Amino acid sequence: MSTVRVISSFATTYEVSWPFTFKEFFLRFLSVVNIDIGSLFALQCKVAEGYSFYAKFWMTLAQPVVCLALYQISKKLTFIGIFVKYPLVSRRVFEVFDCHNLDNTESWLKSDMAVDCNSTEHATYMLIGLASVALLPVGIPLAFWLRLFRNRKAITHPSHPKQEEVTERFAFILEDYKPECWYWEALDMMRKLLLTSVLVLVQPGTLLQIGAAVLVAVVFNNLQMRKQPYALEANNRLKFATDSQIIITLIVSLILKAASGDSSSDNLGADAATFNSGGCQHRSADSDSAVGVLLSR
Repeated sequence: MSTVRVISSFATTYEVSWPFTFKEFFLRFLSVVNIDIGSLFALQCKVAEGYSFYAKFWMTLAQPVVCLALYQISKKLTFIGIFVKYPLVSRRVFEVFDCHNLDNTESWLKSDMAVDCNSTEHATYMLIGLASVALLPVGIPLAFWLRLFRNRKAITHPSHPKQEEVTERFAFILEDYKPECWYWEALDMMRKLLLTSVLVLVQPGTLLQIGAAVLVAVVFNNLQMRKQPYALEANNRLKFATDSQIIITLIVSLILKAASGDSSSDNLGADAATFNSGGCQHRSADSDSAVGVLLSR
């Protein structure tokens, strides 16, 4: 499921002329896993006139706040909610800064071309966006990391007097990982942030942007191979396979970008859709079983 969320975000993160097969039957179909509550109400022909990016922006920001409100009721549900919403929330926050410049005087928001990026209203939202970046896309993994860092000795040393208490308290984050890799979930969230959100602002629509994404994906995949962070070897192999899936999808998009208009792109898209649908089903099943374990405890 994690891999599906990342790949399904590529339709909006990277400006690639995706072949019909890949775009219609994979990116759009699997984008439902991001559970964009704002988009569920974005049937603009059927709702009140004036529903805009800003409305979706606030509705998206409200979702992690609701998750955090559940913390005292269930830490597990809070973590699952944040895990599910993190890529979408991060992408929505960064979309505030993603404007399309038509000339020296006009600039419009790519997510909603009715929004003037030069307006006073949007300048206010950019300030809100900066604060939101610090609190949510960066703040959430940083908060996880800091809490675990303070308790790392208890996590990594079986003889520590608080070892059992601490590992039980943070089981919803640590249970899949080796004790020495207590930081891996926060690191993986930063990987998702880079691939789905931050790179929106790096030379959008260029080969450099996609090349940077390939580099990020390769670096994190190499870290995964070296550290083997999961307690179960099967999970390490599965993670390597799904991360490789992301790399191959990005390489295909790089080829499509470099050779846009080539008729062979349709075949590439079909191959990418077939490749991803198979691999993502395995990853989705693994993630769903992990969520099931969390809920059953």
